[in-house]
Amino acid sequence: MGKRSKNTEEEESTTGSSSSIAKRTRSKSENAENFTTVESLNKPELTVSKRRSTFSRKLSKKKLSRSTLPSRDETSTNVEESTAITKRSKSPAFQNQAPYRIRPMELLDIHQVFQLGLNIFTSKEFPNMYRLWDDFAVIENLASSREYCYVAETYDENETDESTKKDREVIAFILGETMTKYSVGTRGYIQWVGVKKEFRRRHIATGLIEKFISVTKEHNVSMLLADTPATNTPAINMLEISGLTNKTDHVYLTKQICNEELSQKRVNEDGEFHFIYTVKKKILTIRNMEIKDLNSVYELGNQIFTSSFENIYNFWDDEAVMEYYLTDPDLCMVATVKEKDPSSKGEKVEKVIGFAFGTTIEKPKSSWKYGYLVWLGVDPMYQGMGLARELYDTMVELFAHEKVRMLMIDTQVNNESAIRFFRKLGFGHDEKYVYLCNKEQKDGKGDQGPYTCNSIAS
Repeated sequence: MGKRSKNTEEEESTTGSSSSIAKRTRSKSENAENFTTVESLNKPELTVSKRRSTFSRKLSKKKLSRSTLPSRDETSTNVEESTAITKRSKSPAFQNQAPYRIRPMELLDIHQVFQLGLNIFTSKEFPNMYRLWDDFAVIENLASSREYCYVAETYDENETDESTKKDREVIAFILGETMTKYSVGTRGYIQWVGVKKEFRRRHIATGLIEKFISVTKEHNVSMLLADTPATNTPAINMLEISGLTNKTDHVYLTKQICNEELSQKRVNEDGEFHFIYTVKKKILTIRNMEIKDLNSVYELGNQIFTSSFENIYNFWDDEAVMEYYLTDPDLCMVATVKEKDPSSKGEKVEKVIGFAFGTTIEKPKSSWKYGYLVWLGVDPMYQGMGLARELYDTMVELFAHEKVRMLMIDTQVNNESAIRFFRKLGFGHDEKYVYLCNKEQKDGKGDQGPYTCNSIAS
């Protein structure tokens, strides 16, 4: 990603990742138990928001319509979907002291939350967030993770009539989710947090995060995750105070699609592909992912995305595989090879040795459409055969069919081989992020495989 322009306004904190969204039972609680009224405090205010869950813009192969976003033609710029926290001016011009309270988000709040996000995550201040923020991000979170979504709203202390509910102003929000990794437990992920400018410095973001943490404790969440730009010291400090003290560096990269990359035709007009090539006496196949590949892809990912790449490891689970296959099947692919299987009397069976998942992001009033390479993995035994490049080139061609102009990827800073790989392909415009968690997780496995890429708040 490109670096954000400096400004004198206070920064918003945003956090994010490529996380899968599971269907969860929606908690039902009484309104009185879920309202939190917060007094005004004279503490600096931060707003946190996420690197969007990398849910595709497709559902059953049908695009969801989006609300209007600011138009902006970009030159080759930055990447991803992570989140960012904004620096605050030392003396805001105006601070609203109206009383507010924190409560569970409802369907009625979707429009206000979406519009508030548009005002916060602008292309100038938060290019990554601008690309990733849309109505789908709000609806998706509320629909699948309702118990982790909260808003702060103003209210009249003398208010008694429930009919005035629709007139209350939403001034802040938090959208979160959980992910279950069976080997280590459930993780809570802070995806988006935003606070309206004139209500900052009132400890509202902190109150929202504390509410999120309290709910995760009720659901036996074993780890909390968040991310933010490395330059956002105030946000990092706030998250550390909340207990997220373990930090890992991450980087986001972007590039524009070049016509030269589309010279070799692999993909049919209908988006189907199945081609074979030979390298080092191995016959390799790259094809559309099928339902029979789900478990093989998941198991291969477990081998590749180890705790050596903690940021990536924390977001890889079986739900990620299922969600991408369900929502973006046209942008899911596998590489296979036929090998002898001792359990089948020496007969050759197809083995998955690589995979890639992608998604697209559109801005209705912008000519730019973004392609996000979310996951790319190659079996360590088959690295050095050009397989990662073949998967990448095929994905670029699929993106071109979708009229994508800008490509986005991200990976952990210590994943040097992956970074070298993408730099050779022309990716740049680095934007450094910090991933934070409240507990170090180890799976006992070593560093496996240079081609590990996952793009995360987003």
